[in-house]
Amino acid sequence: MSKANSMKNDPKEASKNKTPLDPEQPSTATPLTLDILKTTKKKEMGVYAIMIIVNLANVGLVLIKGVAAYVSSSFSIGTSAIESFGDVFVSILLFVQFILDKKVKKSEYPRGRSSESTTNLTASVVMMALASVNFIQSFDALITGKLVAEFGKPHIAVVVINIIVKVFLFFICLIKRDNNQIHVLMRDQLTDVLTNSIALVAVCLAHFYWKECDFIGAAIIFVLIIRNWAPIASETWFKLQGVKGDEEVNKEVSKILSENRILFSKLAGFVTYHIGNKCIVEIYCELALEEIMPNIRSEIYSKFEGKEEIQAVYLLPISEVKNTNAVNLNENGNLPSETAKREQFVQLLQSV
Repeated sequence: MSKANSMKNDPKEASKNKTPLDPEQPSTATPLTLDILKTTKKKEMGVYAIMIIVNLANVGLVLIKGVAAYVSSSFSIGTSAIESFGDVFVSILLFVQFILDKKVKKSEYPRGRSSESTTNLTASVVMMALASVNFIQSFDALITGKLVAEFGKPHIAVVVINIIVKVFLFFICLIKRDNNQIHVLMRDQLTDVLTNSIALVAVCLAHFYWKECDFIGAAIIFVLIIRNWAPIASETWFKLQGVKGDEEVNKEVSKILSENRILFSKLAGFVTYHIGNKCIVEIYCELALEEIMPNIRSEIYSKFEGKEEIQAVYLLPISEVKNTNAVNLNENGNLPSETAKREQFVQLLQSV
Protein backbone atom coordinates (compact mmCIF):
# COMPACT_ATOMS: atom_id res chain seq x y z
CA MET A 1 0.00 0.00 0.00
CA SER A 2 2.86 2.39 0.83
CA LYS A 3 4.26 1.75 -2.62
CA ALA A 4 0.97 2.68 -4.25
CA ASN A 5 0.44 5.73 -2.04
CA SER A 6 3.91 7.07 -2.79
CA MET A 7 3.20 6.87 -6.50
CA LYS A 8 -0.13 8.60 -6.03
CA ASN A 9 1.33 11.44 -3.97
CA ASP A 10 4.39 11.97 -6.14
CA PRO A 11 3.30 13.48 -9.48
CA LYS A 12 6.73 12.91 -11.02
CA GLU A 13 6.63 9.23 -10.13
CA ALA A 14 3.07 8.94 -11.42
CA SER A 15 3.94 10.51 -14.76
CA LYS A 16 7.07 8.38 -15.03
CA ASN A 17 5.15 5.15 -14.43
CA LYS A 18 2.14 6.09 -16.57
CA THR A 19 1.69 3.94 -19.64
CA PRO A 20 0.27 4.66 -23.09
CA LEU A 21 -2.44 2.13 -22.22
CA ASP A 22 -3.81 4.71 -19.78
CA PRO A 23 -4.05 8.00 -21.71
CA GLU A 24 -3.74 11.12 -19.63
CA GLN A 25 -7.03 12.76 -18.74
CA PRO A 26 -7.57 16.27 -17.35
CA SER A 27 -8.11 16.43 -13.59
CA THR A 28 -10.54 18.85 -11.93
CA ALA A 29 -11.05 19.58 -8.27
CA THR A 30 -14.79 20.27 -8.69
CA PRO A 31 -16.34 17.64 -10.96
CA LEU A 32 -19.24 19.68 -12.34
CA THR A 33 -21.03 18.76 -15.56
CA LEU A 34 -20.16 22.16 -17.03
CA ASP A 35 -16.47 21.61 -16.31
CA ILE A 36 -16.67 18.17 -17.92
CA LEU A 37 -18.23 19.63 -21.05
CA LYS A 38 -15.47 22.25 -21.21
CA THR A 39 -12.73 19.61 -21.01
CA THR A 40 -14.45 17.28 -23.45
CA LYS A 41 -12.97 17.41 -26.93
CA LYS A 42 -15.23 18.14 -29.86
CA LYS A 43 -14.63 14.62 -31.14
CA GLU A 44 -15.86 13.17 -27.82
CA MET A 45 -19.03 15.24 -27.67
CA GLY A 46 -20.74 12.72 -29.95
CA VAL A 47 -19.93 9.91 -27.50
CA TYR A 48 -21.16 12.04 -24.61
CA ALA A 49 -24.45 12.82 -26.40
CA ILE A 50 -25.07 9.18 -27.42
CA MET A 51 -24.57 7.99 -23.83
CA ILE A 52 -27.08 10.54 -22.52
CA ILE A 53 -29.66 9.59 -25.19
CA VAL A 54 -29.27 5.84 -24.57
CA ASN A 55 -29.43 6.24 -20.78
CA LEU A 56 -32.57 8.37 -20.81
CA ALA A 57 -34.27 6.10 -23.36
CA ASN A 58 -33.41 2.93 -21.41
CA VAL A 59 -34.71 4.34 -18.13
CA GLY A 60 -37.98 5.35 -19.78
CA LEU A 61 -38.41 1.98 -21.50
CA VAL A 62 -37.79 0.01 -18.29
CA LEU A 63 -40.36 2.07 -16.39
CA ILE A 64 -42.99 1.64 -19.11
CA LYS A 65 -42.30 -2.08 -19.51
CA GLY A 66 -42.35 -2.60 -15.74
CA VAL A 67 -45.79 -1.01 -15.50
CA ALA A 68 -47.04 -3.12 -18.42
CA ALA A 69 -45.70 -6.31 -16.79
CA TYR A 70 -47.39 -5.44 -13.48
CA VAL A 71 -50.75 -4.59 -15.02
CA SER A 72 -50.85 -7.59 -17.38
CA SER A 73 -49.21 -10.05 -14.92
CA SER A 74 -47.09 -11.27 -17.85
CA PHE A 75 -43.97 -13.18 -16.88
CA SER A 76 -42.53 -12.82 -20.37
CA ILE A 77 -42.75 -9.04 -20.26
CA GLY A 78 -41.50 -9.04 -16.66
CA THR A 79 -38.45 -11.16 -17.46
CA SER A 80 -37.59 -9.02 -20.48
CA ALA A 81 -37.93 -5.98 -18.21
CA ILE A 82 -35.25 -7.50 -15.97
CA GLU A 83 -32.93 -7.81 -18.98
CA SER A 84 -33.69 -4.19 -19.85
CA PHE A 85 -32.83 -3.25 -16.27
CA GLY A 86 -29.42 -4.79 -16.93
CA ASP A 87 -29.03 -2.51 -19.95
CA VAL A 88 -29.85 0.50 -17.78
CA PHE A 89 -27.28 -0.56 -15.19
CA VAL A 90 -24.56 -1.14 -17.80
CA SER A 91 -25.26 2.10 -19.67
CA ILE A 92 -25.25 4.17 -16.48
CA LEU A 93 -22.04 2.46 -15.33
CA LEU A 94 -20.30 3.20 -18.64
CA PHE A 95 -21.52 6.79 -18.48
CA VAL A 96 -20.13 7.21 -14.95
CA GLN A 97 -16.80 5.72 -16.07
CA PHE A 98 -16.72 8.15 -18.99
CA ILE A 99 -17.32 11.07 -16.57
CA LEU A 100 -14.64 9.85 -14.16
CA ASP A 101 -12.13 9.51 -17.00
CA LYS A 102 -12.69 13.18 -17.76
CA LYS A 103 -12.22 14.27 -14.14
CA VAL A 104 -9.39 12.14 -12.77
CA LYS A 105 -6.13 11.03 -14.30
CA LYS A 106 -5.81 7.28 -14.19
CA SER A 107 -2.22 7.75 -13.08
CA GLU A 108 -3.53 9.31 -9.86
CA TYR A 109 -5.06 6.00 -8.76
CA PRO A 110 -2.96 3.50 -6.82
CA ARG A 111 -2.08 0.59 -9.07
CA GLY A 112 -5.00 -1.77 -9.57
CA ARG A 113 -7.54 0.36 -7.70
CA SER A 114 -9.52 1.45 -10.77
CA SER A 115 -10.94 -2.07 -11.05
CA GLU A 116 -14.34 -3.02 -12.45
CA SER A 117 -14.23 -6.55 -11.07
CA THR A 118 -16.38 -6.07 -7.97
CA THR A 119 -18.93 -4.05 -9.94
CA ASN A 120 -19.19 -6.79 -12.56
CA LEU A 121 -19.62 -9.45 -9.89
CA THR A 122 -22.34 -7.47 -8.11
CA ALA A 123 -24.19 -6.70 -11.33
CA SER A 124 -24.13 -10.28 -12.59
CA VAL A 125 -25.25 -11.75 -9.27
CA VAL A 126 -28.10 -9.24 -8.92
CA MET A 127 -29.26 -9.84 -12.48
CA MET A 128 -29.24 -13.63 -12.16
CA ALA A 129 -30.96 -13.43 -8.75
CA LEU A 130 -33.78 -11.25 -10.08
CA ALA A 131 -34.22 -13.47 -13.14
CA SER A 132 -34.24 -16.61 -10.96
CA VAL A 133 -36.89 -15.22 -8.60
CA ASN A 134 -39.08 -14.23 -11.54
CA PHE A 135 -38.63 -17.68 -13.14
CA ILE A 136 -39.52 -19.48 -9.88
CA GLN A 137 -42.67 -17.37 -9.55
CA SER A 138 -43.71 -18.08 -13.13
CA PHE A 139 -43.00 -21.82 -12.73
CA ASP A 140 -45.02 -21.90 -9.52
CA ALA A 141 -47.91 -20.16 -11.28
CA LEU A 142 -47.75 -22.73 -14.08
CA ILE A 143 -47.77 -25.73 -11.71
CA THR A 144 -50.53 -24.39 -9.47
CA GLY A 145 -52.65 -23.21 -12.38
CA LYS A 146 -52.43 -19.55 -11.43
CA LEU A 147 -51.37 -18.19 -14.80
CA VAL A 148 -53.84 -15.31 -14.88
CA ALA A 149 -52.09 -13.02 -17.33
CA GLU A 150 -54.51 -10.57 -18.95
CA PHE A 151 -53.08 -9.33 -22.21
CA GLY A 152 -54.43 -6.60 -24.38
CA LYS A 153 -53.39 -4.56 -27.36
CA PRO A 154 -51.84 -1.83 -25.14
CA HIS A 155 -49.49 -4.36 -23.55
CA ILE A 156 -48.49 -5.79 -26.92
CA ALA A 157 -48.00 -2.22 -28.18
CA VAL A 158 -45.59 -1.52 -25.30
CA VAL A 159 -43.37 -4.43 -26.35
CA VAL A 160 -43.49 -3.37 -30.01
CA ILE A 161 -42.50 0.18 -29.07
CA ASN A 162 -39.61 -1.20 -27.01
CA ILE A 163 -38.32 -3.14 -30.01
CA ILE A 164 -38.59 -0.13 -32.32
CA VAL A 165 -36.81 2.18 -29.87
CA LYS A 166 -34.07 -0.40 -29.24
CA VAL A 167 -33.43 -0.75 -32.97
CA PHE A 168 -33.27 3.05 -33.21
CA LEU A 169 -30.75 3.17 -30.32
CA PHE A 170 -28.69 0.46 -32.01
CA PHE A 171 -28.30 2.57 -35.14
CA ILE A 172 -27.42 5.62 -33.02
CA CYS A 173 -24.65 3.63 -31.31
CA LEU A 174 -23.50 2.42 -34.71
CA ILE A 175 -22.34 5.97 -35.47
CA LYS A 176 -19.60 5.80 -32.81
CA ARG A 177 -19.08 2.04 -32.67
CA ASP A 178 -15.28 2.50 -32.73
CA ASN A 179 -15.52 3.72 -29.11
CA ASN A 180 -15.31 0.74 -26.71
CA GLN A 181 -18.03 2.02 -24.36
CA ILE A 182 -20.43 2.74 -27.22
CA HIS A 183 -19.64 -0.67 -28.72
CA VAL A 184 -20.76 -2.32 -25.46
CA LEU A 185 -23.98 -0.29 -25.49
CA MET A 186 -24.59 -1.28 -29.11
CA ARG A 187 -24.34 -4.97 -28.25
CA ASP A 188 -26.69 -4.47 -25.29
CA GLN A 189 -29.33 -2.97 -27.58
CA LEU A 190 -29.16 -6.02 -29.86
CA THR A 191 -29.56 -8.35 -26.88
CA ASP A 192 -32.60 -6.40 -25.72
CA VAL A 193 -34.12 -6.53 -29.20
CA LEU A 194 -33.83 -10.33 -29.03
CA THR A 195 -35.44 -10.62 -25.57
CA ASN A 196 -38.21 -8.17 -26.47
CA SER A 197 -38.93 -10.09 -29.66
CA ILE A 198 -39.23 -13.34 -27.68
CA ALA A 199 -41.55 -11.62 -25.22
CA LEU A 200 -43.66 -10.26 -28.10
CA VAL A 201 -44.07 -13.68 -29.69
CA ALA A 202 -44.88 -15.28 -26.31
CA VAL A 203 -47.43 -12.60 -25.41
CA CYS A 204 -49.17 -12.82 -28.80
CA LEU A 205 -49.37 -16.61 -28.67
CA ALA A 206 -50.60 -16.51 -25.07
CA HIS A 207 -53.21 -13.88 -25.93
CA PHE A 208 -54.60 -15.51 -29.04
CA TYR A 209 -53.94 -19.25 -28.56
CA TRP A 210 -52.41 -20.79 -25.42
CA LYS A 211 -51.78 -18.84 -22.20
CA GLU A 212 -48.96 -21.21 -21.16
CA CYS A 213 -46.84 -19.67 -23.93
CA ASP A 214 -46.23 -16.77 -21.56
CA PHE A 215 -44.27 -19.10 -19.27
CA ILE A 216 -42.35 -20.58 -22.22
CA GLY A 217 -41.28 -17.10 -23.33
CA ALA A 218 -40.23 -16.21 -19.77
CA ALA A 219 -38.20 -19.44 -19.53
CA ILE A 220 -36.35 -18.73 -22.80
CA ILE A 221 -35.51 -15.19 -21.71
CA PHE A 222 -34.38 -16.52 -18.32
CA VAL A 223 -31.95 -18.91 -20.05
CA LEU A 224 -30.60 -16.02 -22.16
CA ILE A 225 -30.04 -13.88 -19.05
CA ILE A 226 -28.13 -16.68 -17.31
CA ARG A 227 -26.16 -17.34 -20.50
CA ASN A 228 -25.15 -13.66 -20.75
CA TRP A 229 -24.31 -12.99 -17.09
CA ALA A 230 -22.99 -16.34 -15.77
CA PRO A 231 -19.66 -16.10 -17.72
CA ILE A 232 -19.15 -12.57 -16.37
CA ALA A 233 -19.73 -13.75 -12.80
CA SER A 234 -17.46 -16.76 -13.29
CA GLU A 235 -14.57 -14.81 -14.84
CA THR A 236 -14.84 -12.04 -12.26
CA TRP A 237 -15.00 -14.48 -9.34
CA PHE A 238 -11.82 -16.27 -10.40
CA LYS A 239 -10.03 -13.07 -11.45
CA LEU A 240 -10.81 -10.69 -8.64
CA GLN A 241 -8.50 -7.76 -7.98
CA GLY A 242 -5.14 -8.94 -6.68
CA VAL A 243 -5.22 -12.51 -8.05
CA LYS A 244 -1.92 -13.27 -9.75
CA GLY A 245 -1.80 -13.55 -13.52
CA ASP A 246 -2.11 -17.01 -15.04
CA GLU A 247 0.69 -18.92 -16.77
CA GLU A 248 -0.27 -17.68 -20.25
CA VAL A 249 0.02 -14.04 -19.19
CA ASN A 250 3.39 -14.68 -17.53
CA LYS A 251 4.70 -16.42 -20.64
CA GLU A 252 3.55 -13.52 -22.81
CA VAL A 253 5.27 -10.96 -20.56
CA SER A 254 8.43 -13.12 -20.39
CA LYS A 255 8.51 -13.38 -24.18
CA ILE A 256 8.25 -9.61 -24.62
CA LEU A 257 11.00 -9.00 -22.07
CA SER A 258 13.35 -11.59 -23.60
CA GLU A 259 12.88 -10.08 -27.05
CA ASN A 260 13.70 -6.60 -25.73
CA ARG A 261 16.35 -7.49 -23.14
CA ILE A 262 18.74 -4.92 -24.64
CA LEU A 263 16.53 -2.08 -23.36
CA PHE A 264 17.27 -3.01 -19.73
CA SER A 265 20.58 -2.75 -17.92
CA LYS A 266 19.23 -4.93 -15.10
CA LEU A 267 16.06 -7.01 -14.98
CA ALA A 268 15.15 -8.60 -11.63
CA GLY A 269 11.71 -9.98 -12.47
CA PHE A 270 8.06 -9.03 -12.83
CA VAL A 271 4.69 -9.37 -11.12
CA THR A 272 1.30 -9.81 -12.80
CA TYR A 273 -2.06 -9.56 -11.05
CA HIS A 274 -5.65 -9.20 -12.18
CA ILE A 275 -7.91 -6.17 -11.88
CA GLY A 276 -10.88 -7.98 -13.39
CA ASN A 277 -10.28 -9.84 -16.63
CA LYS A 278 -7.12 -7.86 -17.43
CA CYS A 279 -3.75 -7.77 -15.70
CA ILE A 280 -1.43 -5.17 -14.26
CA VAL A 281 2.26 -5.84 -15.01
CA GLU A 282 5.00 -4.58 -12.69
CA ILE A 283 8.56 -4.89 -14.03
CA TYR A 284 11.45 -4.46 -11.59
CA CYS A 285 14.42 -3.16 -13.52
CA GLU A 286 17.08 -0.53 -14.15
CA LEU A 287 17.36 1.51 -17.35
CA ALA A 288 20.96 2.57 -17.90
CA LEU A 289 20.17 4.09 -21.29
CA GLU A 290 17.48 6.44 -19.96
CA GLU A 291 19.85 9.43 -19.90
CA ILE A 292 20.74 9.10 -23.58
CA MET A 293 17.34 7.73 -24.62
CA PRO A 294 14.66 9.84 -22.88
CA ASN A 295 11.90 7.93 -24.68
CA ILE A 296 13.08 4.48 -23.61
CA ARG A 297 10.13 4.04 -21.23
CA SER A 298 7.67 4.79 -23.99
CA GLU A 299 9.55 2.34 -26.19
CA ILE A 300 9.14 -0.40 -23.57
CA TYR A 301 5.48 0.41 -23.00
CA SER A 302 4.80 0.23 -26.72
CA LYS A 303 5.90 -3.43 -26.75
CA PHE A 304 2.86 -4.28 -24.62
CA GLU A 305 0.30 -2.37 -26.68
CA GLY A 306 -2.32 -4.47 -28.41
CA LYS A 307 -2.19 -7.20 -25.75
CA GLU A 308 -5.83 -7.66 -24.76
CA GLU A 309 -5.01 -9.37 -21.46
CA ILE A 310 -2.78 -6.48 -20.22
CA GLN A 311 -4.36 -3.34 -18.76
CA ALA A 312 -1.23 -1.37 -17.81
CA VAL A 313 2.54 -1.73 -17.34
CA TYR A 314 4.72 -0.17 -14.63
CA LEU A 315 8.52 0.04 -14.51
CA LEU A 316 9.66 -0.03 -10.89
CA PRO A 317 13.08 0.11 -9.17
CA ILE A 318 14.80 -3.16 -8.34
CA SER A 319 14.96 -2.17 -4.66
CA GLU A 320 11.21 -2.83 -4.38
CA VAL A 321 11.36 -6.39 -5.68
CA LYS A 322 12.22 -7.75 -2.21
CA ASN A 323 8.72 -6.80 -1.05
CA THR A 324 7.04 -8.88 -3.76
CA ASN A 325 6.76 -12.43 -4.99
CA ALA A 326 8.20 -11.54 -8.38
CA VAL A 327 8.68 -14.02 -11.22
CA ASN A 328 12.44 -14.39 -11.63
CA LEU A 329 14.00 -14.48 -15.08
CA ASN A 330 17.11 -16.31 -16.21
CA GLU A 331 20.06 -14.63 -17.93
CA ASN A 332 18.28 -14.63 -21.28
CA GLY A 333 15.23 -12.91 -19.84
CA ASN A 334 13.08 -16.06 -20.03
CA LEU A 335 11.06 -17.86 -17.38
CA PRO A 336 13.22 -20.43 -15.57
CA SER A 337 12.72 -24.04 -16.59
CA GLU A 338 11.35 -26.67 -14.22
CA THR A 339 14.86 -28.05 -13.76
CA ALA A 340 16.17 -24.61 -12.85
CA LYS A 341 13.32 -24.16 -10.40
CA ARG A 342 14.17 -27.45 -8.69
CA GLU A 343 17.84 -26.48 -8.48
CA GLN A 344 16.92 -23.15 -6.92
CA PHE A 345 14.72 -24.96 -4.40
CA VAL A 346 17.55 -27.39 -3.50
CA GLN A 347 19.95 -24.47 -3.04
CA LEU A 348 17.41 -22.78 -0.79
CA LEU A 349 17.09 -25.92 1.37
CA GLN A 350 20.87 -26.27 1.60
CA SER A 351 21.24 -22.69 2.76
CA VAL A 352 18.79 -23.20 5.65
